[in-house]
Amino acid sequence: LHTRTEIQSVSLSDAAIFDIQAYQGKLFAGLGNGTLVMLEKEGLMVQKRLQLSDKSLRCLAINPTTNELAAGYSDAFIRIFDLETLSLK
Repeated sequence: LHTRTEIQSVSLSDAAIFDIQAYQGKLFAGLGNGTLVMLEKEGLMVQKRLQLSDKSLRCLAINPTTNELAAGYSDAFIRIFDLETLSLK
């Protein structure tokens, strides 16, 4: 039987977290209210928060070669972001 211990926690929203990805000291979280959140992995401080849709952000994928983050939404749209700035490409 494994016991889980919470090391750190942060409240991002009342919405569910559907996906989370880690890359180069950052965490990217996709929320059920369509919000994309970028946090510092160490300390869990929110660096950026974007809401481009009122539909759920369901999945995230990182391409380290092109420095891009793909976000898939429940409205059937995929949005591509720059990993450093979170600007749309």
